[in-house]
Amino acid sequence: MQAKEKDKTGFFGRIRKLTADMIDRHCLILAICISPFINLIIEMLSRHSVLKGLQHIFAAPVPFIHNSLLIAVTMVISTLFKKRIFTMLLMACIWLCGGLVNCVLLFMRVTPFCAADFLNIKSAFDVMHIYMKTWQIVLMFASAAVFIIFMVILYIKAPKLKVYYKMQLSVLLIAALIFGGCHIWATGVGYLPEVFGNLADSYRDYGFVYCFVTSVVDQGVDEPDDYSDETVDDILGEIVDDIEPPAVQLNDPNIIIVQLESFFNVNRMKDITFSEDPIPNFTRFMAQNPSGIFTVPSIGAGTVNSEFEVLTGMNLDYFGTGEYPYKTILKESVCPSLCYDLDEYGYKSHAIHNNDGTFYDRHMVYPNLGFDDFTAIEYMREVRTNRLGWPKDVMLTDQVIKALDSTEGSDFVYGVSVQPHGRYPTERLESDEYYIDVYGCETLEQTNQWRYYANQLHETDFFVAQLVTALESRGEPYIAVFYGDHLPSLDIQNEDLAVGDVFDTDYFIITNTGAQSEKEDIEAYQLSAKVLDMAGLEGGVIVGLHQTGSEDADYQEKLELLEYDILYGEKAVYGGMMPYEPADMKMGLDKIKITSYELTEDALYVTGENLTGYSMIFVNGEPFGDTFKLSPDTLMADDTDLEPGDVITIAQVGNDGYPLSFSDEVVFE
Repeated sequence: MQAKEKDKTGFFGRIRKLTADMIDRHCLILAICISPFINLIIEMLSRHSVLKGLQHIFAAPVPFIHNSLLIAVTMVISTLFKKRIFTMLLMACIWLCGGLVNCVLLFMRVTPFCAADFLNIKSAFDVMHIYMKTWQIVLMFASAAVFIIFMVILYIKAPKLKVYYKMQLSVLLIAALIFGGCHIWATGVGYLPEVFGNLADSYRDYGFVYCFVTSVVDQGVDEPDDYSDETVDDILGEIVDDIEPPAVQLNDPNIIIVQLESFFNVNRMKDITFSEDPIPNFTRFMAQNPSGIFTVPSIGAGTVNSEFEVLTGMNLDYFGTGEYPYKTILKESVCPSLCYDLDEYGYKSHAIHNNDGTFYDRHMVYPNLGFDDFTAIEYMREVRTNRLGWPKDVMLTDQVIKALDSTEGSDFVYGVSVQPHGRYPTERLESDEYYIDVYGCETLEQTNQWRYYANQLHETDFFVAQLVTALESRGEPYIAVFYGDHLPSLDIQNEDLAVGDVFDTDYFIITNTGAQSEKEDIEAYQLSAKVLDMAGLEGGVIVGLHQTGSEDADYQEKLELLEYDILYGEKAVYGGMMPYEPADMKMGLDKIKITSYELTEDALYVTGENLTGYSMIFVNGEPFGDTFKLSPDTLMADDTDLEPGDVITIAQVGNDGYPLSFSDEVVFE
């Protein structure tokens, strides 16, 4: 009978029992021994190479041991559950999935996977179709679904094993103490840094595990050791004492700052050359006007971090690892900015971006930076795109001029372009756009990527010249700044550049006011101070520090302390209370309104003013069927289910389905 019972279990049953017995008896040894192998696989994935993963062990033994110990601690924790076959596999899969996501992201961009990406998931879905083919997206979601189903089945089928709490907690305590001692020693002697510079280099040098976990726990600006009301007062006193009346009194010129997506002087490349200069206008403007190297906080991605430094004057180095303040503190807190500084002089502040208004949550952040209105692509009537679907930058010229014409006084316009954004296709697209050729690339795929990028730059360069011409023709005094937000994600290394490094783009300032400024290399967070100096205007506390204390030995210490005080501390610099309120920001400059409607047996027709391709008919706050734009002023919804008293509106809806604004209401009768 016993033999017959044993046979009923079958081959897979015996394997299952043997596995359960092994994990039951040797789970702690297995958890500890498997950790270095998990770490090794992660590093191979991060480097896209088995050999480079193995080399990392010998090139950085202390970080490798440290990271393996951290994984071991989490694996030992997973043994404290009765279904530890499931929990151990789940923990291993969590680590490996992190490495796999990092591997995939590094095929698309330079910045590795960090905690901030969890906050950017919505933005990632918005552009996923650009970076991935349809079959890749389907495969990704199908794989995720299969994995979830497998884990659910495993959880159901996994046997419950006895937990030896005394022994397993003792091992966990020992493992935690060993890891803690290793961490304190490694950070103390400098094997592991506590502050990262180049995030991509840090991941390569110190491993994915340490850097990713640091990005999870390290957010915001840490409180400086010497932070106090007295220290803040001392800094404020120095700024006030050092400020001098502007040397030049201008008639409050219009200030235009344009952030150019993935734009830099490609002529700085050592080995890659072009059949002609892709950016002749930018090159000419740099030679004739104040200009220089522009150091930004990001490489290949992170547009809004360069934007953050320019608008606030704050140094992103003091924030958390890989942090996007637009996704954290700025969604909930007002932040002093160039908009608020210029508001003191009666300026109106306009933001313009030829991309989705919800991207990086700009529709939520811009009010906390003091913008009076924001014209996103949902409010642009004629949208032109390139072969990959990115809106063309030349559209921005009319939008900037419209913003300047919208008020009688002085204006601050902040424009953000998008056309040269990645991904950069490895195949040659059939298009008449390409007429600048590229030489010096190692592969045909690289040549195609650089050719596409160079020709997109050329079109953006045309927009730069067109906008300067338009500003000149208006006859009003202006100061205009153009700069690149970061290098493109084309795997550019420091050794590939003849001038500067991978954190350096370029800028120039052009004006018709006669104001003078020297050519100099600057940090992104110093730009607003330089512009206000040229305009003969004083800024707020942060700008004041840049204007008066940039040569001080403790300049950066003061900047870090002020950033902490303003955003996370007691706001002592303002007497304990933030002096700014969120702006009542309007979406778009043109009022969208309904002029008439007609309900037929087949559809609802709505006629309005200032409609765009993103206008949709809503009834009682919800989309009313599918909206079709029949003409520049007429929309049709394929629904007829209306009742007297229903409220009809027109909403501007982005690609993510989020309504950015609504027209005035019309009651159906």
